Amino acid sequence: VVNFAKRMGYFPDSKVFRLLYTSVVESRLFYCCLAWAEVAFQKGLLDKLESAQLILAKCITRCYKNSPIKLILLFSDIYPASFYLKYMVAKKYFQVKQIRDRYRLSICPDIGGRLPVISAIIRSIEFFGISYRSVVERRVFDFDGIHPSLRREIETVLDFTSTSKFGVYDKCDLHIFTDGSKDDKDNTGCGFAIFKGYDLLNPVLRVIFHLPRHVSVYQAELVAIREAIKVCIDKWAATCRKVCFHIDNKPAIITSAAPTSKTSPLSFENYKLMIESPFDVRLCYIAAHKGFYGNEMADQLAKDGAANTPSGSNHDVNIINLVDIDISMGTAKGILRKKLDQQLAQKWSSIICSDTTMKLIPSFQHARNVVDFQCHKPHQKRFLIWFLTGCCPLNHYLFRLKLKASPKCDGCGSEVEDRNHFLNVCPLYDGYRSALIRKNWEIFQRWPGSNFQWWLEDKCNTRILLDYIIITKRFGRRSSCSSEHSDT
Repeated sequence: VVNFAKRMGYFPDSKVFRLLYTSVVESRLFYCCLAWAEVAFQKGLLDKLESAQLILAKCITRCYKNSPIKLILLFSDIYPASFYLKYMVAKKYFQVKQIRDRYRLSICPDIGGRLPVISAIIRSIEFFGISYRSVVERRVFDFDGIHPSLRREIETVLDFTSTSKFGVYDKCDLHIFTDGSKDDKDNTGCGFAIFKGYDLLNPVLRVIFHLPRHVSVYQAELVAIREAIKVCIDKWAATCRKVCFHIDNKPAIITSAAPTSKTSPLSFENYKLMIESPFDVRLCYIAAHKGFYGNEMADQLAKDGAANTPSGSNHDVNIINLVDIDISMGTAKGILRKKLDQQLAQKWSSIICSDTTMKLIPSFQHARNVVDFQCHKPHQKRFLIWFLTGCCPLNHYLFRLKLKASPKCDGCGSEVEDRNHFLNVCPLYDGYRSALIRKNWEIFQRWPGSNFQWWLEDKCNTRILLDYIIITKRFGRRSSCSSEHSDT
């Protein structure tokens, strides 16, 4: 596939090779990884997988052939197989737990229970510092046993066109405003306020919920809808007919009105409650943070629930703690991905072999900054990757490959032309350094010198480094080592 892409002339565009990797290579390398789980701890096989990854990583970055494998994979936004396979094993395990009800799998506290859990799966999950006993949301099939004759369409209004200062569309027996919230510390809460009839200033009921930290904002919105429906059925089933929900989260509206097997089971609970209730339920979208009284009140209730402390305006409202909410698969993936990044950050010193490279890229976050860095001309980014990996057309590197007779600089001839000499010392490029300082005087007033990590701390700094590499034209020169350039 790679050779075909080269023959068709796609090589200058790294996006094509990135697409080839995600659609062709990755899907096959890690397919049935639960069956391969033992591979995740066999170094020889992991090295082979990383070699297969490197084939396309070289095409994406256009790096030199003998560049460090793991660093090039990260610059290509490809996780090394030695880490990624463990992530895939853990993710697939939790996906199997999602369908436990359909296949009558029992998740017991003992190792495995009736769900087979081999040692490699447990080791992969523990590699990320989480528990294999964590219960994820189950997947619901066939409307969870709801008979087709009982199903009905729930009215939804997704286009906000209300001209009322309260954000409502028409008069209903009950107007319910719901919201969910999550703060910077992952504390989660939700709440709702119910208004009756024409009085949209004085709520008849306010409720606050404090939820577990693993609950997402989307789940919090669904919980608020579910609890509000239950309260309405208990209190106003005999006196009210039309109930209107005002929600500022469109996915929560859509999935509650028409759940599928890929949506949260909370949406099925909401749907079932709505069709079994004696009300005509309408789910309406309301614009958030636009000053609508009911929405702002629900937003404050949700924030109070996340903080687990009622604010001044809600001092008379008790907070209810809900703990029986399973982890969503999206949250489980997010936790695993975060743990994957943490593992790479912890093992960063073993990934980097060169002292100069470690000074330039002292942490995994600096490497992520390089991946996220966008060039106006994408093909020029390879110069930056060459410089950062140390495998670049400088005489110090070419001399090691026996492509140059001397490692000394061609410009000054006095010192070895390594990355420090090229960037900070060589007098041939003093004019370029001074010009960049004058051009970017708001960012820096003098050349960073030995402070190598400064170049990757911010995208503006990285832009200056790439500009310096380009204007010197040192990496764009034709040389006798052209056969070593990338893997073209």
